[in-house]
Amino acid sequence: MFLQITDAIKRFFGKFDSIGLRQSIPYLNVVAADIIWFPIERQARFADVITASNARNMQWITDQFIDFDPNNTMQFDLFNATAIGNLAYLALN
Repeated sequence: MFLQITDAIKRFFGKFDSIGLRQSIPYLNVVAADIIWFPIERQARFADVITASNARNMQWITDQFIDFDPNNTMQFDLFNATAIGNLAYLALN
């Protein structure tokens, strides 16, 4: 219970919680359908702590896209709010 409270407080102030997110899982599920319409600056707020801490590490970024095929549009159906936030964060940084 204490962890849930401290996580909620951290997220309220825009900080990463104990699992590396700035928003709760239920909230991420709610915005998932609409996040593609958000401005990129707002999308970037949904990035996780791993992406934020590695945004300037080109080797890490390259490793994330090894199996990614931009011509396979079926992959995009698997993107959740955090994945879109991560891409937006990388694009801005």
